[in-house]
Amino acid sequence: MSSVRIRTKTCLSDADRCAGVPILTGPFGGVGGKEGGTADLVTAFIRYLERERGASPHTLRGYEYDLRAFEAYLVREDESLEVVDWTGITHRDIRSYLGVLLGTREKSSASRALSVFRTFFRFLRKNGYISANPASLVSYPRQTGRRIEYLTVDDVFALLSLPEAGTESGLSLIHI
Repeated sequence: MSSVRIRTKTCLSDADRCAGVPILTGPFGGVGGKEGGTADLVTAFIRYLERERGASPHTLRGYEYDLRAFEAYLVREDESLEVVDWTGITHRDIRSYLGVLLGTREKSSASRALSVFRTFFRFLRKNGYISANPASLVSYPRQTGRRIEYLTVDDVFALLSLPEAGTESGLSLIHI
């Protein structure tokens, strides 16, 4: 585990609705400022995706879920943490979490989470919170290749010679 530092107590759910969550000054609607700390950078990122990138509600929910699940994992791994300092995350933290995901979920879920992390840390880098993207040092899990089956030329000609479904002879094939 990296040297992630405690900031202030916050909720692991939607920070906008949690009572007692500090509102930090910053460039994204008053949240996540460098001077005030990093407790609410996830909310700032989600707002950025919504307002600046026009992300769909489904995408926003998925991104927030993946980041909050990672946040909960980090807090669970280091019981002294109350809030994750996103600027202290290392590639080892990300790799460790993806290892847990790979043990319980499909490889595609871990790949999606890594994609979310890369985008989130790119956002943090672009806005001066970090100097390097730790997620860029992590490789995507290798996907198991599915065997692709092709039609032979004879199969294609056989399909093309079948009557159309809208014709009388085509409808009789459907009933068989």
